[in-house]
Amino acid sequence: DKEVDSELLSGMHLFFLREIPFFISHYMGTIAVLGVALWMLYSDGKERALVLGLLAVTLTLAMGSHTPVYPVLFRYVPLFGLFRFPEKFFFLSYMLLLWATMRGLYAFLERNSQTSRGAVVVLGLVFTGVVGLYLFCRFETSYLIRLISWVTSAPPSVTLRSSAGVIFYLERQVLLVAGLLLILALWKKRKL
Repeated sequence: DKEVDSELLSGMHLFFLREIPFFISHYMGTIAVLGVALWMLYSDGKERALVLGLLAVTLTLAMGSHTPVYPVLFRYVPLFGLFRFPEKFFFLSYMLLLWATMRGLYAFLERNSQTSRGAVVVLGLVFTGVVGLYLFCRFETSYLIRLISWVTSAPPSVTLRSSAGVIFYLERQVLLVAGLLLILALWKKRKL
């Protein structure tokens, strides 16, 4: 959603926002997508339900007044007024995602057996999804341009520059996912 631009005063060119957000970056890295996907595969149902439920609650609270839940809690729950900045709840969401990522990667890398068919399918789906999103945005740029224009209400010159930046960002993500899959495969084959 952003890239570094040394020519701008803020140092960042934003793709989907008009002003710099409270959190400069929510990016955990591409490895988090693979780790969470593997965690979804290897975790049991109770753990998955608990963590996903907590994640939904903390993300809902972190969105603050952008959801109908936070104002109701703020008004009717006595001590809830102490949380003046709902963005703080995002730290809990971030912690849950980091935990799920590490748990999924640990479960995948520390299994003694060869890679299971399920893990290959899950990792292949992640790669296919990233490549599919890139190809869609690359060859159907009109949808991407309309999305950026709708979200930011920016002039056409900025929208075109932003769409080019998004496509370049997606190219990097395809290469990162492919590289990480190669590293995970080499680890499983005991080459690393």
